[in-house]
Amino acid sequence: MNAMPPPMPRFVPTLTEVVHPQSLLPVEAPSVPEVLDTAQIVQTVMHQVALLLDRRLTEETDAIVHQLVHTQLEALRAQLYQEFEERVRQAVADALRLSPAEIS
Repeated sequence: MNAMPPPMPRFVPTLTEVVHPQSLLPVEAPSVPEVLDTAQIVQTVMHQVALLLDRRLTEETDAIVHQLVHTQLEALRAQLYQEFEERVRQAVADALRLSPAEIS
């Protein structure tokens, strides 16, 4: 059986573009952004590096100070404990040398 194609519509839409002669003229190249000079580039980079260095310096300084303080406190703690123990030993020895009558 022969299938007949459907009949074509009477009005077929078409796509058209209106071209104006002015649109065919060469297009101006986009403007190039202003080029930074060397001093501006150096200043920008130094500012960014300075922020990073300040943060790192603060972190490292804090860590060093913390370690030094911790070390000093441990040494001081040991020294104070030793002195306290010597004083207690001396007080006990002195108390044992006293007669019971002298204690009251």
